[in-house]
Formats: sequence, structure tokens, C-alpha cells
Amino acid sequence: MTPEEAAKAMRPYIYDSSTPLERVEQDLAIRRAWFPRPEGYMAQLQGIFAWESYSRLPQITAPTLVIHGDSDELVPPGNGELIAGRIPGAKLVMLAHASHIFHHRPAGSVTASDCGVLRRTVVSAGHGFAHSW
Repeated sequence: MTPEEAAKAMRPYIYDSSTPLERVEQDLAIRRAWFPRPEGYMAQLQGIFAWESYSRLPQITAPTLVIHGDSDELVPPGNGELIAGRIPGAKLVMLAHASHIFHHRPAGSVTASDCGVLRRTVVSAGHGFAHSW
């Protein structure tokens, strides 16, 4: 499978179905320069399979915001819930119409509610904002 064929095969798993094809293509145009070679991709998979952090999540003491897309098919939304549930005091924000690469949500799909949750979470954790929403 060529890198282009692999990128096309992964689309349903990393982009929400409502993401315009033009936005997907813009993202891929940027990412093509960094497509991994097969040996690099295999090393990444080995690292993923060998990694274990579940047992250490309860040890996190920093204010934690877990953000996950509700249509992520690569890493199911339940994983975000699991992580947030294991970290003491963590907040979970589940973004609607967002997949694994959720910064490509359709224009206008970031709701006032999303922003409010993020503001309240970050402010309650004692952090300021670099961006005004």
C-alpha cells in the first residue's frame, strides 16, 4: 500500500464524516512531508503496544483536562472517559462531531458550551488563556 492509499484508508478513522474533503486534503498536504517510512511506522506501533500508563494515571496530581472527539474511531471515546475517570479531579470535554484529528471540526461547530467548559476548566485550574474564545 502506498502512503497515499494508506492515508485514504485511514480517513474514516481519523476525520469526522462531516469534515469537508477540502479540509482533509489541506491537512494531508501538510502532513505528506512527514509520512513515516514503513520501518518508522512499525516502530511507532511497537511503542504503542508496549506502552502502559493505566496503572499510573491515579498518581497524576496536576489539574488535568482530557479532550476527546465523540466520533473518534481510532481511539474510541470510552478511552477518554476511562482516562478522565482514573485521574483524580480530571475534567472531560467530549467534542461533538470530532474525530481523532479534531482540530478539523466543521467551521462553526465549536459551540459556546464547548468554550465555556474549557474556560471554566482552565480558570478553575488556575491557568490563564493564551487565546480569547
